Amino acid sequence: FTFKVCAFGEKMLARCRPLLFNTGKTSAFAQQIRSMSTHKDWVGLGEQDFFQKNEKLNRPMSPHITEYKFPLPAVLSVMHRGTGIFLSLSVSTAALTLALGGHELAWYIDLVQSLNLPSPVIFAGKAALAYPLTYHASNGIRHLVWDTGRNLDTIPGVYKSAYVVLASGALLAAGVACL
Repeated sequence: FTFKVCAFGEKMLARCRPLLFNTGKTSAFAQQIRSMSTHKDWVGLGEQDFFQKNEKLNRPMSPHITEYKFPLPAVLSVMHRGTGIFLSLSVSTAALTLALGGHELAWYIDLVQSLNLPSPVIFAGKAALAYPLTYHASNGIRHLVWDTGRNLDTIPGVYKSAYVVLASGALLAAGVACL
């Protein structure tokens, strides 16, 4: 069976070769590729070190990823994935701790209260725990709106929705922390 399929593929390739590879007139792109592959500076480079070869060819060193300024939508995309992973891990850890920890939820609440932390620290801790959830939910709603085709037509619309997501996530997290 395999032999027949391969033979059929070879016959089809033989028929399509003139269409795929123009054997008559050579395109400018093909000429450029050929000239690159026989570039005179490449002769004698052999098995040189990568960096030595690039230095000899006067190639610039690519900047590190920390040199780039990522656009806001890219940052929010990474944040959405990160908050999703954080939420998944934290809920799983909390469930396992409650199931296998040997204590009830009230015991853990009493433990935190026994630390006698100031109210601003408690509020900041609650907000820090709530923000991943509220941000992830807000960005999820943003994606649902995008699925309808809204706010995708212009870059300013995408940025405006990004700022709305950041603000709504922060306001909702502050509201949850007040509870």
